[in-house]
Amino acid sequence: MKLWLYSSGDIESNQHIDQLLLKQINKRRPSYCFIPSAYEDFDYYYDEFITRFSSYSQCQFNALHLDRQPSEKEIIKSLKTDLIYLSGGNTFHFLKYIRSTGIESKLRDFLKAGGIIAGHSAGAIIMSPNINTASYPPDDRDENRVGLTNLRGMKFCSFEIFPHFYVRSKIQNQALLDASINLKHMIYGLPDGAAIAVNGSSVTFHGPVACFAQGIRSIIRT
Repeated sequence: MKLWLYSSGDIESNQHIDQLLLKQINKRRPSYCFIPSAYEDFDYYYDEFITRFSSYSQCQFNALHLDRQPSEKEIIKSLKTDLIYLSGGNTFHFLKYIRSTGIESKLRDFLKAGGIIAGHSAGAIIMSPNINTASYPPDDRDENRVGLTNLRGMKFCSFEIFPHFYVRSKIQNQALLDASINLKHMIYGLPDGAAIAVNGSSVTFHGPVACFAQGIRSIIRT
């Protein structure tokens, strides 16, 4: 599997990482399928995405709206692309429509065929074993407005992601320490401008990333 898990969709702070991603795509005019977390957030995130990736090379853009119940034909056509990008937004809303459209299995097949999936914030979280990190800390969490009770993620990677991590935030650090105590896998705190790349069994960190494992925090510096 080839994954790129970002904290944010910011243009300037992600430039170096984006260039590495483009090297992996290795096409003069790549095509991108952008999947927003929700239709109501589409304009902001899509404009940001187009500005970001069109600055590197000529490319083709396509968007797939899961909460507008696309047809099977629309989904199949949209996923004939070089890169699938999962947007930020409300993690619970995003996961609900990942399930209701049945697209998860198609995304998994895309990865097995050698495709690349990237995403930031909510789009990165839903690729994890679960989306628990969207639920804390209490003062800065996604609202579960869709009433999702099954928080299982797509399990494309074997660790959890906490985006927009601030290394000096006592509240965030304590929440992640507490959450990690009884887990067998890691939780990685990603500051904006940092990312994790997964290529098969290889995991590469870009930027300073905080690792939380069984109640202990360490910093991975690259």
